[in-house]
Amino acid sequence: MISKYFQKYCSYYLSKYWVTKKKFENILKNKISKDLFQKKITESEKMHYKDEISIVLKYYEDMGFFDEPKLIEIKLENLMNRGYSFQKIKYYLQKDCFNMSLISSKISELETRKDVSENLMMKYLSRSGIIKKKTPNFTSEKNFDKILRKLLNQGFDYNDSVNFIKNRLKKYGVS
Repeated sequence: MISKYFQKYCSYYLSKYWVTKKKFENILKNKISKDLFQKKITESEKMHYKDEISIVLKYYEDMGFFDEPKLIEIKLENLMNRGYSFQKIKYYLQKDCFNMSLISSKISELETRKDVSENLMMKYLSRSGIIKKKTPNFTSEKNFDKILRKLLNQGFDYNDSVNFIKNRLKKYGVS
């Protein structure tokens, strides 16, 4: 059975956030350490609660809280809507403690789609305000360099970025 110490905190935290099992384990460990430093619990209670973490994780996993394939799909959709590069998406997924094999398979699946990289670049540039939908800013060499620098800083591939910008220049009649 789960102690009241964990029961109250876990129900509060999991009602607000969707996390992976590994990240939730780290959160619980951090909570125990924080409570020890704030003198809310004793050293013996700390050891007892650390031993109880595996039971808590098993309990909430059985309830269906840690569905990583579904969580990664939601997270990927969110990051793609923000216009993040594959490199940045991979970083955020690793930061959220997803399984590396799951991350690799999802990223490779995305990379095989047609024009995904261009769509991500366009979303990033429009979201950041560099490109306006009605009047694009591809008209000068200075803007070309600025846009290229922005894309490279966000983790997009150099060749893909140059090709993207050149295609946009052709589209808007700028040589």
